[in-house]
Amino acid sequence: MSYSASGWLSGHRRVLVSGAAAGIVAALVLLPLAASSSAASRTANSAAIPAAAARQLSMTMERWAKLSGDAKPLWIAAVTTTRDKALRLATPGDTIPGSAHQTVYLAVMKGNFTLTDVPIPSHGRPLTGHYLAFTFDHATFQVMDIGISKQAPPGSLGSLGPVSTLAQQK
Repeated sequence: MSYSASGWLSGHRRVLVSGAAAGIVAALVLLPLAASSSAASRTANSAAIPAAAARQLSMTMERWAKLSGDAKPLWIAAVTTTRDKALRLATPGDTIPGSAHQTVYLAVMKGNFTLTDVPIPSHGRPLTGHYLAFTFDHATFQVMDIGISKQAPPGSLGSLGPVSTLAQQK
């Protein structure tokens, strides 16, 4: 297992965990949901998330929220996109060969999170942040990427396609 900081933000953290151990292959970190999902911002091959998939993602994200210390995040949302686009939006400069045509669900939630089941960085403190993001294989729902950040990057889920609200707490 290894830990490394991704370059675009000092508060942005990237975690790599063994895929066999936890189903997590690489890492990504969070996105704001401020943008609309207007037709102009949708990608040509993105589709709205089907209701059954949205229910599965919602249950999984709510479970992760509890495991990460915030059982009631402010919001949880998702979009269908390619893994390449998800990585480019969330972690500019990070690439995974062959991901340009790999369909994923990118799910993001906002709250107060602490990742405890990942390698501890060299400074010895658990990873914390307000945005927790995951990519899921769109056929199996296996977690592919996970990330955490204190700040949202300059991109938006709406730029990738129609955004589905999975849960909103208040």
